[in-house]
Parts: sequence; structure tokens; C-alpha cells
Amino acid sequence: MAAGLAGVLTAVFIYSFCSTFIPTIITSCSSKYPEISPVNISIAVIPFSPSHEIIYNIVCAQYSGSSSNTTFTTHMSTSKIFFTLSLLICGDIHPCPGPVRTTTPKYPCILCGRGIRINSKAISCDCCLQWIHVKCSDFSLKNYNTLVKSGSDFEYTCAKCSLQSLPCDILDNDEFSTLNYNSSPNNSTEEKPSVFKCFQTKGIHMIHINARSLLSKIDELRLLVVDTNASILAVTETMLDSTVSDTEIAIDNFLVIRKDRNRDGGGVAIYIKVIIAFNPRTDLQSDSLETIWAELLLPKTKPILIGCCYRPPTQNNFYDILEQTCMKNSSFSNLETYILGDFNTDLSKNTSVKNCLLRGFKNFCFMFNLSQLIDTPTRITNCTSSILDLVIVSDPIKIKQSGTLDIGISDHSAIFCTRKIGKVLFDKHNTVKIRSSKNYDKQVFCDKLDKIDWNAVTSCTNANNAWLMFKSLYTATLDSVAPSKQIRIKQRTEVYITNNILKCIHDRDKALKRLKKSKENSDFVEFKKLRNKVQKLI
Repeated sequence: MAAGLAGVLTAVFIYSFCSTFIPTIITSCSSKYPEISPVNISIAVIPFSPSHEIIYNIVCAQYSGSSSNTTFTTHMSTSKIFFTLSLLICGDIHPCPGPVRTTTPKYPCILCGRGIRINSKAISCDCCLQWIHVKCSDFSLKNYNTLVKSGSDFEYTCAKCSLQSLPCDILDNDEFSTLNYNSSPNNSTEEKPSVFKCFQTKGIHMIHINARSLLSKIDELRLLVVDTNASILAVTETMLDSTVSDTEIAIDNFLVIRKDRNRDGGGVAIYIKVIIAFNPRTDLQSDSLETIWAELLLPKTKPILIGCCYRPPTQNNFYDILEQTCMKNSSFSNLETYILGDFNTDLSKNTSVKNCLLRGFKNFCFMFNLSQLIDTPTRITNCTSSILDLVIVSDPIKIKQSGTLDIGISDHSAIFCTRKIGKVLFDKHNTVKIRSSKNYDKQVFCDKLDKIDWNAVTSCTNANNAWLMFKSLYTATLDSVAPSKQIRIKQRTEVYITNNILKCIHDRDKALKRLKKSKENSDFVEFKKLRNKVQKLI
């Protein structure tokens, strides 16, 4: 009753305030700034509480009259103003209502962020290779249409790349040196550990790992996708909720789709390379299951269904619900399917045939003609070993290899499979343009700039023409002393991943390999020690 009475009193107060003081505020604002003559805009700031102020943009005044006699007439009745302010006070008014974008465009504009479509009028920067809408750039639409009709190639550099080449002292930085560029620990040419040599073969590499908190292991997962050249990374037990944004768990050159439970357990996510087109399959998801699905669209290939599943240890009806969900979709049986995840169903030989979970799993695979590939333990302690993480496929003939990875990111081993691909170009080398400072001399560069006749720039009356002239003269001089060249680069990790951290990760994985062979308690203690050390260093 008290809360209702307080609401009524608040409403009465706002009503009386609007009807009494708002015209006065608008009139005082206009008299204080007579040179401002808005057509229909006036802003009033009303203190609502000691901790904050509510700014109301009240469109209720119109200038009508001469400078000697200024009057304002309201176009909103007092009741309309009252209900407008009531809506604003409730705090539930979105400034830009509309559909929410759930996917990231494959080719986003670097200024507005919207996708570049096949019929969009857009140009690509020759330096950063990013796309930009013509209307977002300083490029005139008339020149664009002329060049498109002529069919001739032309060079274009975006504003960001142009500004990076302007300061002279930037070239003094060692990052432009080819020697220093290749000598950083992130671009080391050292051989990869033997555990990753299987990924040197061609194909679509799919990896799954039970992360046991994705947020704390994201840096190691970024290293993992670099070492394995993975195209698909499935993660279970992400332990995320809505407070963790996609940016915090982002991996370069990957897009992520996820389904969270909470920060205490559960959750699944799939990382897909940006060069692979895909569609999320929400029709295969169920509120009762921790699963997520995506349909890959590869060139000259039928759609491929990818799934990531996690079965909580206490969910005994998991396979029944999964089977019912898949049967509702008629296309499930016709698609090439790959399901990776932690099913918490031990498939080792020690498991009893009468186990209800094992029977449910076999019935599910038999129903849809699926095959399971993993035959080595994925979770090993000093006294037990079990096969809990599985790779389930619809067509084993298309699989080139599969197995487990002895990496100590969590208490589960990572699992993988590689799908065969044809001779279609699937990926390409990453290249960047840099300036070679091998023969660069600052004094020579400054002398050449002094010899340039800048009258052509200073005499221009058009700012755009002056900028283009200045840019061409400056770039030509810069190219003569520090020419640009294109080099291939490897994927790089975060700058704070040092050689010491990489060595600790290598030692941890070797300790895990020894533990799997010996199963001694001393090796188990050593592995845990190295695993904790890696976490502290990162």
C-alpha cells in the first residue's frame, strides 16, 4: 500500500511540475540565448534526485514572432508531456529500437561496421585490404561510377593507412625492420611440438576441448588454433554467462557462437574461421540440452552440420532428448554431420555393457547411422582412465585422421578429426605490406623533401586536390628511400605470450605425456605443478 501511495504521489508531483514550470524553463532558455532560434527543439534539465539528473529533450516549442516580442506556443498538451516524462523515468526506453544483429558480417565496413554486399558500392584499401562503403569514405560517387564503367584498376588507401605513413620519425622504429619483425617470439620459426605434426596435412581440422572455464584458458586456446591451424574449435564447459561479452573470448580470424549456462559450470561454444560461411542451426537446439549447431557452407560441397554437445553427469535422459530433437528435423539424416563434445559416457572396455548411458548412446548412433572415432582415453588420473570426449561422424570415409592431443590445458585431453578436402582453394597465405628500412637514411629523406616544389600544394584552392597532390609527392619520396614490399606472415599470438610461457606450456605437455605412460603419483604431482605454473604466468 505504501509503494502504491508513493507512486501516486510521484505521478501527481510530475503532473503539477510539468503543467507549472516547463513553459517557464523554455521561456527562460530562449531569453538567455536570444541568438538561438530553434524551430522545434528546446532542452530542459530537471534535477530528479541528489545522485543524478534526468535530461529531457522536449520537443514542444516553436519560435513565432519578432525579436521584440518573442512568444512560444506548445504543441504538446500537458497530459502528453506527463506521459512522455513518465515513460522516460521508467528507464525502459531504448534509444535505437529495432532488430539486434546476431552475426558479424563477413566483410564489414571499417567505418560504419555494416556488411559489404555483392551489390554494394564499396572499395578496398590496398594497404590493409579492408572494405569501406563509398558513401562512408572521402571518395566521390561520381569518380567511383566513372572508374567502374571504365573497368580500369586504381589504387586507394584509407585514411588510417595514409596517416600511418605521414610522420617521418615512425621509420626510426625497429618494428619496420625486417630482421626485428621476424625475430619476435610470436613469429618464431621454431619447429612446432611433435604433438601438432599431424596438422601439417591438408584438410579441415576440427578440435574439441573441455576447457573448464573458457575465460581463464582463452590465451592458451589462441595458441592452440595457431599451432594446429584449426578451422573449427568446439569448447565445452565454458562457464560463461551474459556478463561476458564475445570480445573478451574472441580469437583472431574466428567467429564464435555460444550457449551459456552460468559461471559455475556447463556451457558450449563453437569457433569458426572467418573464411568459412556458416548458418547457425537454432532449429536443432533444445532448452533441455547444452548443444549448439552450425551449418558450414563450403565451396562445391553440400552443407556440413557441426555440433558441440555437453552432457552434465546428472542428466540421464540426455540421449533420449537429443534423439527426439534430431528426429523432428527431417534434414538431419541427410546432412554430413560432425558432433564433438564431452558426453560424460565412458566408452572404454571397462564399462559394463548394461550401462544405461552406454545403451542410450549406441541407440542414438544406430538410429542415425553415426560412427564414433575416439578410441584412446581422454581423461586420465593417477588411478583411472576413461573415454569421455567423443567425435561422432556420419561418413567415416571422409575422415583423414582422428585422435587425442596430449595438452594440459584442462583435465581432459583435446580431441580432433580432419576432414578430407578436394583441390578447391580453401585458404590462402596471410600477407602484409611493410616498408623496408634497410637502405633508409633520415637525413637523405629530409633532404629530398626539402628539394620538392610544394607550390603545387599550397596554391590549390580545393582541400581535396591539395591533399591528393601532397600525398602523391610525399609517397613518391618515401618510396625512393623506404620502398614498400609484401611479405608472408604466420599467425601471431598475444604480445604478452613470451618464450618463457611457451617453454612452460611445452614442459607441461611433456609431463602429461609421461603421466599417461607411467600413471605414477609423482608424475601426476609434477604435471599439476606445471599446469598451475602456466596459469599463473598467463
